[in-house]
Amino acid sequence: MRIAQVYDKSNADSLSEAASKTAASALELKDETVAAAQQIGNRLIRTVKDQADTISSTVSNDMDKVRDYVRREPAKGLAMAFAAGALVSILMRRS
Repeated sequence: MRIAQVYDKSNADSLSEAASKTAASALELKDETVAAAQQIGNRLIRTVKDQADTISSTVSNDMDKVRDYVRREPAKGLAMAFAAGALVSILMRRS
C-alpha cells in the first residue's frame, strides 16, 4: 500500500506541475493577445483620425469653393439652394 501512495503522490505532483505550467502559458498568451489587440486598436484609431482629417480638409476646401461660387453667381446659388431644399422636402414626405 505504501508504494501506491508514493506513486499517487508522484503522479499528483506531476499533474500539479503540468497544471501550473499550463496556467502560466495561458497567462502569457493572454498578455500577448491583449498587447496585439491594443496595437491593432491604436493603429485603427490613428487611421480613423487621419481619414477624418483628410475628409475635414476636403470638405473645408469644397465649402470655400461653394462660397466663392455663390459670391460670383448669387442668383444661381439661390436657385441651387431652392432646388436642394425642394428635393429634401420631397424625399422627407416619401419617408
